Amino acid sequence: MKSSLIISRIIVGSLVISSCTYDETTENTTGDCDTNYTYEAHVVSLITSECVSCHSAGGQPPMLTTYAEVEASLQAVKNEVVIEKTMPPSGLTADEIKIISCWIDQGNPEN
Repeated sequence: MKSSLIISRIIVGSLVISSCTYDETTENTTGDCDTNYTYEAHVVSLITSECVSCHSAGGQPPMLTTYAEVEASLQAVKNEVVIEKTMPPSGLTADEIKIISCWIDQGNPEN
């Protein structure tokens, strides 16, 4: 009796855990990108207004004050801004998230 109860709990726990999956394809917005976004024309203004106050010299890593710094942190930017939406703390609009997501998906061109 005790072993069947343990087995039942294991099965139920496994079913609950396996039902909690994340489908990364829902975050791929390349198909929705109607503009060719560039860092200089579209992204730098968002980074400057929403990120640089914390992510600059003397602030929190990663540094995001130059294209090279942003490019070096693309995976973190995509994870925290596009997928998890934990940055910036003040939040971004859906259009702003789309700009960053499309820019990264399009190869993050500088100009």
